Amino acid sequence: MYELSIVIAAKNASKTIEATLQSLETLQNHLRIEIIVVDDYSSDDTLNKCSKFTNVRAIKNPDPCGAAYARNFGVRCSSSELICALDSDDLIVPSVVLKSVMKIQSLSQIDMIFGKRIDFELKERNSVKIYGIYPKQFEISEIQRWFARFNNPITHSGTIFRKKWFNRVGGYDVSKKHAYDFDLWVRGYFGDNYQFINEVVCYYRISNVGFGGTRNFEYWEREYLSSRNKQIKSVSTSSTSLCFGYFYYIMKTLLKYLYFVIFHRHLFRGAKMFIDKNRASLCM
Repeated sequence: MYELSIVIAAKNASKTIEATLQSLETLQNHLRIEIIVVDDYSSDDTLNKCSKFTNVRAIKNPDPCGAAYARNFGVRCSSSELICALDSDDLIVPSVVLKSVMKIQSLSQIDMIFGKRIDFELKERNSVKIYGIYPKQFEISEIQRWFARFNNPITHSGTIFRKKWFNRVGGYDVSKKHAYDFDLWVRGYFGDNYQFINEVVCYYRISNVGFGGTRNFEYWEREYLSSRNKQIKSVSTSSTSLCFGYFYYIMKTLLKYLYFVIFHRHLFRGAKMFIDKNRASLCM
């Protein structure tokens, strides 16, 4: 019996999928995992790249219906009660995933656990750009406020959730081409069933490859401003309150940034070391 099923949706990801799969190899020494790659009718050799890994089950999406459908199909094909979502161009941090699995196994009331990510981009063969950490500061008690402001604090890659919870809330909405993960998090939040681990769980590649792509954060606001979902509510405020709130937000963000730069520079150093270590596969 597998302890964890890692589901990866891929499309035209031949340049990145090997690095993603290699980042999972250490995890296999500590957990019984299965890796499922669902290919959404790629026009490149994504499936052939997956065939180089003996422990990877690569399957083709029954229909070219997009990432949400591919992820749902991957979960249906999985054998474990615990699912780890992953993009085909990101790198997992095995030690943090292992901690997440151990924690969710010990807490029966928790349906989902997530951590932080570090955004990076390969500029050239010998140049890595680190954009930063997200979310910089977060407390699980703040999650409803994030949702209400149409912000998503939950990093999709590296998030672990229970299959029974996923099925109960209906899985990813296949009608949504973007922000389907945020939509799932909002529908699946019941007040105390999410857990946050204050560590970097994945290295999140900024690219235009496959389903990972360049993330469009403004989409969440456009998508959910008119949402009828009862868990998201817009609160109208006066212009004075709005100006004061905006000023307060700017100052708070600046102070958080300064705190991060002063006390968390080691995260950037750690990210660069991690990426340098995997440079050969990243630059293929």
